[in-house]
Amino acid sequence: MALGWRGAAPTTEETLRGTGAAEGQSAWRDRDILTGRRVQIRKEGEPYEGWVLEVGREGRLVVEDDRETLHQVLAGEIRLLG
Repeated sequence: MALGWRGAAPTTEETLRGTGAAEGQSAWRDRDILTGRRVQIRKEGEPYEGWVLEVGREGRLVVEDDRETLHQVLAGEIRLLG
């Protein structure tokens, strides 16, 4: 890993700046801590629980709820469960 300015590890912004879409996605996935985890999503309406499947191509979190409905989450409160 290359170090950013002042010898610190680079921020996500520094890593993604100047990269193409594929390289940016790869860098984002390397930092992903949610895929495969059970979460609760709170946004407009009732909260729901489900499993994070991936971070999609456009940066949305893809979550499958307990009814097997897929949600693409761009904004909201995410709470890790267990």
